[in-house]
Amino acid sequence: MNKIYSVFLLSIFGWSSASQSQEIMYGLRAGYNYNSISGTIASSSAFASLETGTSYSVGLASSWDLSNGEMALPFEFQADIEWMRLQLEGTSSSRFIPYFRAPLILRYVSGTLSIGGGGYGSLGFGKVSSTSAGTNTLETFDEVSLEKLDYGAVATFGYRIKSEDPAGGAFGIDARLYAGSKDIDKSTNIVTTKSLEISLVYFFY
Repeated sequence: MNKIYSVFLLSIFGWSSASQSQEIMYGLRAGYNYNSISGTIASSSAFASLETGTSYSVGLASSWDLSNGEMALPFEFQADIEWMRLQLEGTSSSRFIPYFRAPLILRYVSGTLSIGGGGYGSLGFGKVSSTSAGTNTLETFDEVSLEKLDYGAVATFGYRIKSEDPAGGAFGIDARLYAGSKDIDKSTNIVTTKSLEISLVYFFY
Protein backbone atom coordinates (compact mmCIF):
# COMPACT_ATOMS: atom_id res chain seq x y z
CA MET A 1 0.00 0.00 0.00
CA ASN A 2 2.88 2.32 0.78
CA LYS A 3 4.29 1.75 -2.72
CA ILE A 4 0.92 2.49 -4.32
CA TYR A 5 0.56 5.65 -2.23
CA SER A 6 4.07 6.79 -3.21
CA VAL A 7 3.51 6.19 -6.93
CA PHE A 8 0.17 8.00 -6.80
CA LEU A 9 1.66 10.93 -4.93
CA LEU A 10 4.60 11.21 -7.34
CA SER A 11 2.25 11.05 -10.31
CA ILE A 12 0.23 13.96 -8.88
CA PHE A 13 3.30 16.13 -8.46
CA GLY A 14 4.74 15.05 -11.81
CA TRP A 15 1.50 15.91 -13.59
CA SER A 16 1.05 19.18 -11.73
CA SER A 17 4.62 20.34 -12.39
CA ALA A 18 3.94 20.19 -16.10
CA SER A 19 1.30 22.91 -15.77
CA GLN A 20 2.60 26.33 -14.85
CA SER A 21 -0.91 27.51 -13.93
CA GLN A 22 -1.28 25.21 -10.97
CA GLU A 23 -0.63 26.31 -7.40
CA ILE A 24 1.67 24.07 -5.40
CA MET A 25 2.19 24.66 -1.67
CA TYR A 26 4.33 23.03 1.00
CA GLY A 27 3.41 23.41 4.64
CA LEU A 28 4.20 22.52 8.22
CA ARG A 29 1.49 21.40 10.63
CA ALA A 30 1.16 20.70 14.33
CA GLY A 31 -1.75 20.08 16.64
CA TYR A 32 -3.50 17.53 18.80
CA ASN A 33 -4.86 14.10 17.96
CA TYR A 34 -7.76 12.85 20.12
CA ASN A 35 -8.26 9.11 19.73
CA SER A 36 -10.87 6.70 21.01
CA ILE A 37 -10.06 3.16 19.94
CA SER A 38 -13.05 0.82 19.74
CA GLY A 39 -12.90 -2.85 20.66
CA THR A 40 -13.36 -5.34 23.43
CA ILE A 41 -10.14 -4.35 25.24
CA ALA A 42 -10.22 -0.65 24.39
CA SER A 43 -11.26 2.23 26.60
CA SER A 44 -13.99 4.59 25.44
CA SER A 45 -12.20 7.59 26.94
CA ALA A 46 -10.40 9.93 24.55
CA PHE A 47 -6.64 10.38 24.62
CA ALA A 48 -4.92 13.55 23.43
CA SER A 49 -1.43 13.50 21.93
CA LEU A 50 0.73 15.92 20.01
CA GLU A 51 0.88 15.39 16.26
CA THR A 52 3.25 17.10 13.87
CA GLY A 53 4.16 16.73 10.22
CA THR A 54 4.26 18.21 6.74
CA SER A 55 1.58 19.04 4.16
CA TYR A 56 1.73 19.15 0.37
CA SER A 57 -1.10 20.83 -1.50
CA VAL A 58 -1.71 20.90 -5.25
CA GLY A 59 -4.42 23.33 -6.35
CA LEU A 60 -6.42 22.16 -9.36
CA ALA A 61 -8.66 25.18 -9.98
CA SER A 62 -6.37 26.84 -12.50
CA SER A 63 -5.63 23.62 -14.34
CA TRP A 64 -9.25 23.29 -15.44
CA ASP A 65 -9.83 26.93 -16.38
CA LEU A 66 -10.90 27.44 -19.97
CA SER A 67 -8.83 29.79 -22.12
CA ASN A 68 -11.49 32.49 -21.79
CA GLY A 69 -11.82 32.01 -18.04
CA GLU A 70 -15.34 30.60 -18.39
CA MET A 71 -15.04 27.85 -15.80
CA ALA A 72 -12.96 27.00 -12.78
CA LEU A 73 -13.25 24.00 -10.50
CA PRO A 74 -11.81 24.96 -7.09
CA PHE A 75 -10.44 21.59 -5.98
CA GLU A 76 -7.08 20.65 -4.54
CA PHE A 77 -5.22 17.49 -3.63
CA GLN A 78 -3.53 17.47 -0.24
CA ALA A 79 -1.08 14.82 0.94
CA ASP A 80 0.43 14.82 4.43
CA ILE A 81 2.96 12.84 6.41
CA GLU A 82 2.56 13.20 10.16
CA TRP A 83 3.66 11.59 13.41
CA MET A 84 1.21 10.86 16.21
CA ARG A 85 0.44 8.42 19.02
CA LEU A 86 -2.63 6.34 19.79
CA GLN A 87 -3.57 5.01 23.21
CA LEU A 88 -4.95 1.51 23.71
CA GLU A 89 -6.24 1.03 27.26
CA GLY A 90 -7.35 -2.19 28.93
CA THR A 91 -8.61 -2.99 32.42
CA SER A 92 -5.15 -2.99 34.02
CA SER A 93 -2.76 -1.56 31.44
CA SER A 94 -2.41 1.03 28.70
CA ARG A 95 -0.29 1.16 25.57
CA PHE A 96 0.94 4.17 23.63
CA ILE A 97 1.35 3.31 19.97
CA PRO A 98 3.58 5.45 17.70
CA TYR A 99 2.49 5.84 14.08
CA PHE A 100 3.38 7.71 10.93
CA ARG A 101 0.08 8.60 9.25
CA ALA A 102 -0.24 9.63 5.61
CA PRO A 103 -3.65 10.88 4.38
CA LEU A 104 -4.49 11.73 0.77
CA ILE A 105 -7.38 14.22 0.57
CA LEU A 106 -9.39 15.86 -2.19
CA ARG A 107 -10.75 19.24 -1.05
CA TYR A 108 -13.40 21.57 -2.40
CA VAL A 109 -12.30 25.16 -1.75
CA SER A 110 -14.59 28.16 -1.46
CA GLY A 111 -12.86 31.36 -0.39
CA THR A 112 -11.23 30.76 2.97
CA LEU A 113 -13.17 27.55 3.70
CA SER A 114 -12.67 24.02 2.44
CA ILE A 115 -14.23 20.61 2.92
CA GLY A 116 -12.99 17.27 1.72
CA GLY A 117 -12.41 13.62 2.21
CA GLY A 118 -10.21 10.73 1.22
CA GLY A 119 -8.24 7.85 2.65
CA TYR A 120 -5.19 7.31 4.82
CA GLY A 121 -2.59 4.75 5.72
CA SER A 122 -0.66 4.49 8.99
CA LEU A 123 2.57 2.64 9.66
CA GLY A 124 3.74 1.81 13.16
CA PHE A 125 7.40 2.39 13.99
CA GLY A 126 9.71 1.97 16.96
CA LYS A 127 8.34 0.30 20.06
CA VAL A 128 5.06 0.40 21.94
CA SER A 129 5.19 1.90 25.44
CA SER A 130 3.19 -0.28 27.83
CA THR A 131 2.23 0.73 31.38
CA SER A 132 0.89 -1.76 33.90
CA ALA A 133 0.76 -1.49 37.72
CA GLY A 134 2.98 1.59 37.61
CA THR A 135 5.68 -0.16 35.56
CA ASN A 136 6.59 1.07 32.08
CA THR A 137 8.10 -1.23 29.44
CA LEU A 138 8.98 -0.91 25.75
CA GLU A 139 7.82 -3.76 23.54
CA THR A 140 7.71 -4.52 19.84
CA PHE A 141 4.43 -4.59 17.92
CA ASP A 142 4.65 -8.39 17.69
CA GLU A 143 5.15 -8.72 21.45
CA VAL A 144 1.89 -6.86 22.13
CA SER A 145 0.03 -8.50 19.19
CA LEU A 146 -0.58 -5.27 17.30
CA GLU A 147 -0.51 -4.69 13.56
CA LYS A 148 1.91 -2.06 12.25
CA LEU A 149 -0.33 -1.20 9.30
CA ASP A 150 -3.61 0.67 9.66
CA TYR A 151 -5.84 2.32 7.06
CA GLY A 152 -9.26 3.88 6.65
CA ALA A 153 -11.20 7.00 5.63
CA VAL A 154 -10.78 10.65 6.56
CA ALA A 155 -13.10 13.69 6.40
CA THR A 156 -11.81 17.23 6.82
CA PHE A 157 -12.94 20.83 7.26
CA GLY A 158 -10.47 23.69 6.96
CA TYR A 159 -10.09 27.46 7.21
CA ARG A 160 -7.20 29.18 5.46
CA ILE A 161 -6.10 32.80 5.09
CA LYS A 162 -3.63 33.71 2.36
CA SER A 163 -1.16 36.54 2.66
CA GLU A 164 -1.76 39.59 0.46
CA ASP A 165 1.93 39.49 -0.38
CA PRO A 166 2.43 37.21 -3.44
CA ALA A 167 5.63 35.93 -1.83
CA GLY A 168 3.86 35.24 1.45
CA GLY A 169 2.24 32.04 2.59
CA ALA A 170 -1.07 30.93 4.04
CA PHE A 171 -2.12 30.19 7.62
CA GLY A 172 -4.90 27.77 8.39
CA ILE A 173 -6.79 25.65 10.89
CA ASP A 174 -7.65 22.08 9.97
CA ALA A 175 -10.06 19.63 11.63
CA ARG A 176 -10.10 16.00 10.57
CA LEU A 177 -12.04 12.90 11.53
CA TYR A 178 -10.26 9.58 10.95
CA ALA A 179 -12.10 6.24 10.94
CA GLY A 180 -9.97 3.12 10.69
CA SER A 181 -11.30 0.07 8.85
CA LYS A 182 -8.56 -2.41 9.75
CA ASP A 183 -8.46 -4.62 12.83
CA ILE A 184 -5.10 -3.72 14.38
CA ASP A 185 -5.18 -6.46 17.06
CA LYS A 186 -3.60 -9.79 16.07
CA SER A 187 -5.40 -11.63 18.88
CA THR A 188 -9.07 -12.57 18.98
CA ASN A 189 -10.13 -9.03 19.88
CA ILE A 190 -11.43 -6.68 17.21
CA VAL A 191 -9.87 -3.23 17.60
CA THR A 192 -10.22 -0.31 15.18
CA THR A 193 -9.02 3.29 15.46
CA LYS A 194 -11.05 6.49 15.51
CA SER A 195 -9.58 9.93 16.06
CA LEU A 196 -10.29 13.64 15.80
CA GLU A 197 -7.34 15.80 14.84
CA ILE A 198 -7.18 19.59 15.17
CA SER A 199 -4.12 21.26 13.68
CA LEU A 200 -2.56 24.57 12.79
CA VAL A 201 -0.84 24.66 9.41
CA TYR A 202 1.33 27.19 7.59
CA PHE A 203 1.81 26.87 3.84
CA PHE A 204 4.74 28.18 1.80
CA TYR A 205 4.39 28.85 -1.92
